[in-house]
Amino acid sequence: MNAGNFHSERKRKVLRSPSYPAFSLSEALDKARVIFKQEGRTPAAPHVLLKHLGYRVEAGKNPSGPSGRTLSALKQYGLLEERDGKYVITQAVFDLIKLSDRSVDRIATLKEAAWKPNLFREIFNFYKGALPSDANLRDHLLKVHSFNPASVGNFIKIFRETSELVSGAGSGHHRLEKTRNGWEEDSESEERRTIEPASAIRSKVLTVPLDPITSDSPKFAQLLLPLPISDDQKQRLLKFIENL
Repeated sequence: MNAGNFHSERKRKVLRSPSYPAFSLSEALDKARVIFKQEGRTPAAPHVLLKHLGYRVEAGKNPSGPSGRTLSALKQYGLLEERDGKYVITQAVFDLIKLSDRSVDRIATLKEAAWKPNLFREIFNFYKGALPSDANLRDHLLKVHSFNPASVGNFIKIFRETSELVSGAGSGHHRLEKTRNGWEEDSESEERRTIEPASAIRSKVLTVPLDPITSDSPKFAQLLLPLPISDDQKQRLLKFIENL
């Protein structure tokens, strides 16, 4: 085998990792916020949007490299959509920026954005929201998704940061917990904790997917349940849901 064929063979054997966003949802939201501040929801050419983010791209040229990956990531999270060759901020960005942190609609929108990237959604669905250790996740990515060992660590970092953003949604006096049944949130009223610490009424917010997580835009429902809840109360709740 001559030198040319040897190098050609090596190129064919390069292991490419699956497609995923170049940065976390938190960073994507920061970039979308900058674009929204400058353009609102008015469509703009790629080079115009990227200039707001500090990139220099000539008009009429397709973004590549870091600028191209930035546009791709924003689209993968559903924060940017293409219209006739231009890009526009989506309704999701408006909701995430303008709605209060405790808003049920904002929390649902945040989760939809987090799990919109195909690979993120597949992994979340596989583990049912209860993510394993980084070492365990790394083995899964290498074996099941054929990741390049050189890039798997970067993916885990981005995926973990996005997951933690979702787990902190609605924070304040709420705490999201990852369980095998989905995302659960413990909440307490600050007023009750301050005035009646001994008899504070505890509650749990259950956030459950109504659609398979593997769907493009899964819908979520939230139930605020007082704790403890009796078997009779559970049965009445189930009956109520059946009659919707």
